[in-house]
Amino acid sequence: MGLAMNVYANDYNGWLIRPDMPGTGANLWDVSNEFYFEFKDEYGLPHEAFFCTESPQSLIDTGFDTYGYFKLIGYNLWLRRRNGTRIIPPNPDEQNQGRGGGRGGGRGGRGGSVGNPIISSEPIGGPARVDEPLALKNPVMADLVGTQTWGPTGANLHTQPASETGLGESSNHQFDGRLDSMNQAFADGHVDRLPGGQVKFRYTGNWHNWR
Repeated sequence: MGLAMNVYANDYNGWLIRPDMPGTGANLWDVSNEFYFEFKDEYGLPHEAFFCTESPQSLIDTGFDTYGYFKLIGYNLWLRRRNGTRIIPPNPDEQNQGRGGGRGGGRGGRGGSVGNPIISSEPIGGPARVDEPLALKNPVMADLVGTQTWGPTGANLHTQPASETGLGESSNHQFDGRLDSMNQAFADGHVDRLPGGQVKFRYTGNWHNWR
């Protein structure tokens, strides 16, 4: 997936895809139908490429299309996009804004609007372009890691069990309810592996989203 998004950006003058979508639970594994079919049909990715090899088979087979008007994939997509009336993931200064504007390039672009609570003083979203400084720091996508909202945002997902953290069954690379590691893909196509104990809470949709 990360390499495919890099190829897309090469086709659109450096702009990464911005997959705006209707309102959902606003988790980062929610993507638009257009995003799914763009990469499946136009870029030839097999259906299985939208999922980690450790994603639940039920998600891969049928769960991905549970709601019909958007898709659930096996990764957290950190590219900022409109989700109903807001932009996810939000930047710190956007959490209390009611409306936002934007500009596009190719099929990508930028915008600003309401987002759900985050704990960060710096942008948590991925870059809009492959050549901006943020592309070296923040990934475009990462393994799906989500915890239920009753779970503590300061948890150590590697040492604490799911009974304490609320780690979801669809979260990748877990063993016995504990997170082993997370893969993060960047705009240039490279992937970094992060130990589970270093994965942090970043943003809340109707689940806590981590990377």
